[in-house]
Amino acid sequence: MGVASLADPLRWHEFAPAGIYRQQIGDGPPTVGTRWEATDLIGPFLMRFVDELVELETNRRVVWYSSAPWNARVEDLCEPDTDGGTSVRARYVGNISGWLRMLVGWLPTPRTSGASAGCWPCIPARPGLPGRVSSMPGS
Repeated sequence: MGVASLADPLRWHEFAPAGIYRQQIGDGPPTVGTRWEATDLIGPFLMRFVDELVELETNRRVVWYSSAPWNARVEDLCEPDTDGGTSVRARYVGNISGWLRMLVGWLPTPRTSGASAGCWPCIPARPGLPGRVSSMPGS
């Protein structure tokens, strides 16, 4: 996986099973400023929101903003690792809103880290490397 996968929401189901629906708003190839209608499945709950691609550095970095209920900025930094693969470091900063805030309060702390509260744990951390996702503020 690399920046190409992280910059294309239609491929996210490959590594983020909670991302069940993505549809580009408008025509043309995905570029900075492209917006996507999105739905995540968190437990039995459907979360509808809009993602916007705000920064893209080819083969290195991608940044997304997500609307409510996530109210988040997710930055993914891709670096080659020693075995020829790609190491992805994700930084999530968000302020979950609405009734979802109460729901997330019932989850164990490790599940409230990461993009979409549970998508990123499916990308396994490797021993000796820092965690893939930083904790959300206040968790």
